[in-house]
Amino acid sequence: MTETWQPLDADDGQDYAALYGEVTPWLKPSLLLWIAEVISERSIGAFDMLAKDRLRRLERDLRTPIGHISGKPVVYAESLLRTFEQRNREWVLVDYLLATSKAPDPDSAELGALLLESGSAWTVGMRQGKPGLVKRVAEGTEDFVKHVTANRGHAGQRLAEAFSCAYGVNPDPSKAYSLAVKAVEDAAKPVVSANHAGATLGTMIAQIRDSGRFRLPHTREHQDSRTHDVLLGMMRMLWVGQHDRHGGDATAPPVSQEEAETAVMVASTLVELFASGKVVQ
Repeated sequence: MTETWQPLDADDGQDYAALYGEVTPWLKPSLLLWIAEVISERSIGAFDMLAKDRLRRLERDLRTPIGHISGKPVVYAESLLRTFEQRNREWVLVDYLLATSKAPDPDSAELGALLLESGSAWTVGMRQGKPGLVKRVAEGTEDFVKHVTANRGHAGQRLAEAFSCAYGVNPDPSKAYSLAVKAVEDAAKPVVSANHAGATLGTMIAQIRDSGRFRLPHTREHQDSRTHDVLLGMMRMLWVGQHDRHGGDATAPPVSQEEAETAVMVASTLVELFASGKVVQ
């Protein structure tokens, strides 16, 4: 793995390993150029009618007035970004432009490089089948989630959506948690309850508990942490932790962002264990 370059003064008070959630002053000029290129489709002149039509659609889609459209794209881009910054929606703007770009591959790659080099907490991923902004996670973790979502059928598709809801620019923790549970149900049902049409994570937990048979393929186990119990514990944690599963309790707190992110990571592991045949009887 190539090491990230660090300046000579990296240890002199500036934390170059930190991630920044805002549009930083050192990212902004480059981001403005990227915005200008996307909204003008890399034209250096004034806006043509097609570009104006796209911006008016942006205005409608994002429910945000963007004012008079005129002049060179690089000048207008600054006004456009300022409009969204005033509403704390600058990343919503970038995410929209990324998803609707006419040339998504080069635009995605260029934006991804800008975000990486500037230490942004955001990176380019895939959401709902389109390029989109997602929160940056550790490289190995991201690779693992990508593997599971791409190779584990319907469970992987659900997990991909859960990841988007947890880590996307408009997070929905409750939906992310619910989809994480459903992804595990999709992966576990053929292994645990293939003949039970109405099986849920809860019923499969009971089936695994009562049978005592399901485990992971380790030849050595700790007497206090049998792989059967570890598997069961992960499933129980995911199931019980979804405290907003049912309505009727007005005092129940909403699922937090941290709970949703944890659920997606645990679900990723469980989906891979079941779908890859690692859970044995």
